[in-house]
Amino acid sequence: MKNIKYKNIVKKHSGKIYSYALYFLHNKQDAEDVTQEIFIKLWKNMDNVDTKRIVPWLMRVTHNHCIDLIRQQKDSRSQQKILRTIDWEICDYIEESEKNPEMSFESKERRRILLKAMQNLPENVKSIMLLHYFQGLKYSEISNLFDLNENTVKVTVHRGRKILREILQNKFPEQSEKYYEN
Repeated sequence: MKNIKYKNIVKKHSGKIYSYALYFLHNKQDAEDVTQEIFIKLWKNMDNVDTKRIVPWLMRVTHNHCIDLIRQQKDSRSQQKILRTIDWEICDYIEESEKNPEMSFESKERRRILLKAMQNLPENVKSIMLLHYFQGLKYSEISNLFDLNENTVKVTVHRGRKILREILQNKFPEQSEKYYEN
């Protein structure tokens, strides 16, 4: 039973874990390693993890592992360089909701532009926005992940959207209307 449940969790969430790790690390090999290590950790702790809250647990462990890895690599390469470079492959691993190829392409292009614009956000705002909008986590799940008050998360998302709107209007004026119509 444990084996079947584990396989289903891996199948359902491995892309989400990989894309989040790739977002932070901007290195495919590191993101793959982190993804594998997270699922090894899950296997070892499967009996202690509440499967109803598996996504917040996976994201918290992934986030912490990525932060630890960045700290370890800080001596060998510039952290600023890692955070400035974006690997567009992340867009391929964010779940697609559209079945229409044309809509899927447009959606992927929007994500690329949004992710590029998000590079200008403060790091804590970027993380919260990514988790909320791209990974689909609820405010309460993010607040648990970062040990923040839920209202703080809501305010951060609100401020992040405001900053992102300004960035899109200044750097991508032809695209900004598509994202913020109201």
